[in-house]
Amino acid sequence: IELPICPICGSKSEIDGTYVKCINTNCKGKISGKLNVFIRSMDIECLGPKLVDKLIEELKIDSIYKLFLLKKGDLSNLDRLGEKLEEKILKNIKDSIKKPLWRVLAALSIPMVGETTGKLLEKELKTLENFKNLTIEQMKKINGLGDVCSENIEKWLNNNYNIELIDKLIEIGLGKNIEETKITVNKLNGLKIAFTGKLQRLTRNECKKIILENGGIPWNIKKEINLLLIGDGARQNKIDKAKKLGAKVIIEEEFLEMLK
Repeated sequence: IELPICPICGSKSEIDGTYVKCINTNCKGKISGKLNVFIRSMDIECLGPKLVDKLIEELKIDSIYKLFLLKKGDLSNLDRLGEKLEEKILKNIKDSIKKPLWRVLAALSIPMVGETTGKLLEKELKTLENFKNLTIEQMKKINGLGDVCSENIEKWLNNNYNIELIDKLIEIGLGKNIEETKITVNKLNGLKIAFTGKLQRLTRNECKKIILENGGIPWNIKKEINLLLIGDGARQNKIDKAKKLGAKVIIEEEFLEMLK
């Protein structure tokens, strides 16, 4: 099979796991993707994809840490932004420095490291510095961190560019705060729970919060899963996969009954 060239920069591509990726680290498409993931994960409002493209083209923003170097006047000539909107964007960027460590980790575009894994790592590591020095041996001791995810993290940390990025983010002040989840009762006692389909009484965020507050762990349909909570429109292939992995399948009413 002949691999395609990158439609953005025209560079060659390579197979990386189940993905075909551009090999050019300076590809504007890759830079845009990483910036948008960071902005979304860090919940930085008013900074959308179109404006991000202008930051890349006109202000040469080619790394997430450079967002924190933006100053008054940099944005005012972009896309005819008004002074008030510029001030709001700059404030949102500055305020994001206080966001918890798990959000920073989920914002780094590491494959398979999202909210759940970010919170798992935050609980164990506490600081961005500890994450930078994380070894594969340490990862094997973290309950709930799968082999493939550990390999993705190890590969990411073995890249000098990424280590330099972490150092710059630490210097800016990111990753100093942690978000402790208080377990009010331990009725779920470490159960790893995934959910699929639309629930009637709970939103996804409410469900995750309830699982954490009751001592459970929000999970994906992967190894070590204990329960799969299903709602309307749950796909049969996901249910079958969970069952093969040894999970018990329950509906929303059964889940809420467990919490009484």
